Amino acid sequence: MGFIMSEKESYELVLVNHTAGITSGCAKCRAVLRSGTWVVGLKIGAINYVVGANPPVTCCGEEKQVLEAFDSEEEARVLSREVQMILNEQGSTENLILYQAVRMISEATH
Repeated sequence: MGFIMSEKESYELVLVNHTAGITSGCAKCRAVLRSGTWVVGLKIGAINYVVGANPPVTCCGEEKQVLEAFDSEEEARVLSREVQMILNEQGSTENLILYQAVRMISEATH
């Protein structure tokens, strides 16, 4: 899911902390593919997204929808900087894996 953002399109990167923890796993084999308490959120206009694992994670022969979750804020901040560079250089979300979120759970500093 990628789209070109117009120069007028505003976006905001946020670090999101979910203290209860976030786990992405495989329903077939029950493997934990990613876990942590921090994710990177991207707000484009009124729509919220969470950054997914890139390259995509494959388990049991299938590509899984996996959030890129981290144990520390600093790890999430590194990904946030990488996403910022992609958006600035390409002006597009084409090379990002994003999952739409209903709302951001709790936001830390940008």
